[in-house]
Amino acid sequence: MSSLVLTIQDEWENCQTQKIHLDTLLDEILPNLSEEGTHVVVFKVPEDPDVVRVSADDFKNNLLYECSQYE
Repeated sequence: MSSLVLTIQDEWENCQTQKIHLDTLLDEILPNLSEEGTHVVVFKVPEDPDVVRVSADDFKNNLLYECSQYE
């Protein structure tokens, strides 16, 4: 196992999943991440250090588009 994977496992060892509402994600979390310049990774696989990350703005726009497909 790579040291990156071990570091992530150590840092996230005590983390727990938490349910959030879609409106909270779109209206609060993603704008805050965007202001901070933080990128978003979805479905991180601990065994794979190569992940696709996108800006919070791109993620929000893609999510809004996908949501519009269900309206």
